Amino acid sequence: MNKAIKYLGITAAMLLATAPIATPIFDTVTGEVTVKAEDNQNNYIDYNCPDGGLVSLSFYVDAGGQEQKVSTNVVVANNVGDIDTQPAPILDGYVATQSTISIERTATGYRILQVPTYVKSNPNDASKTATLKTFYEVLTVENNTGNYCPLVGFSTDTGKIFNLNNRALANGTEWYSDQIKTYDGARYFRVATNEWVKDTYFAGGHTGY
Repeated sequence: MNKAIKYLGITAAMLLATAPIATPIFDTVTGEVTVKAEDNQNNYIDYNCPDGGLVSLSFYVDAGGQEQKVSTNVVVANNVGDIDTQPAPILDGYVATQSTISIERTATGYRILQVPTYVKSNPNDASKTATLKTFYEVLTVENNTGNYCPLVGFSTDTGKIFNLNNRALANGTEWYSDQIKTYDGARYFRVATNEWVKDTYFAGGHTGY
C-alpha cells in the first residue's frame, strides 16, 4: 500500500486533478466494486464507476501495518460534486482512526476522501463501545469451512461476548433477525433471545415474513 507522501508546493486540488484513475474490480453477480490496494494514492482513492450502478464498495486499508479489505454501504452521492458521508467501515478486531468517511461523486466515478487507517482494538473496551440497532430480515447462514454456524451470547451483566457451545445453526437454513449488534469491529445478527450469529456466516437475506 502506498503511504502518504508530502508534495512540496503542490496543492491538494492539483493532486486530485492529476492522480491516476483506478480501474476497480467489478463483480457482476454481487454488484461489489473492489478498489485494489495499490490504487490508494496519498490517502484518497479515485476510481471509475462501472455500468449498472454501485451496490457495494470495497477497498483496502492499513490495519496495524497489514493490508485489509473493508466494505461500505451503497453510496448515495449521485451528482458530480456531491459528497456522501457515512460511518467508517468496521473491521473485526480493529478501530478506525476516524469515525466517518466521505465519498465524492466525480465525472468518471467516485473518489474516497481521507481513507482511514485502523489500529488493533482493546477487547476490554469492546462491551463499552458496542452498538445496537433494529434490523428486520430473514437471513440465510452458511459456514464455508464447517458443517454449522456457531452462535454467541452477550453477558447481561458485563456486555462481554461468550460462545454458546451447545447451540448452532445448520448451513443453508433461514432465520429471522430483529437486531444487529456491532461488537469489536464485527456485526452479529440476533436470531433468538441472546443468541447471535456473526456476519461472517451471512449468505444472503430477504425481507421478513
